[in-house]
Amino acid sequence: VFEIDDTKARKSVLISATSYALGLFTISKSPWYLLPLAWAWTGTAVTGFFVIGHDCAHKSFSKNKLLEDIVGTLSFLPLIYPYEPWRF
Repeated sequence: VFEIDDTKARKSVLISATSYALGLFTISKSPWYLLPLAWAWTGTAVTGFFVIGHDCAHKSFSKNKLLEDIVGTLSFLPLIYPYEPWRF
């Protein structure tokens, strides 16, 4: 549980990115009455990005520290929140 697993980390990024893209597509194409479901889906994906960035800030995402900073910064972009203040 407490070991860093790069495969699991990559899979979580892939799942969150795919869910976010699917959510944005669904928001753009859905009729008004399905928008709350699309918003909930996309919000869950954004929460996944927060969890990934949080793990990167605690240095528990990957063994490569530069990769953690890059992934952490990119995962906080959809949140419109800076990664560096969160890391400190």
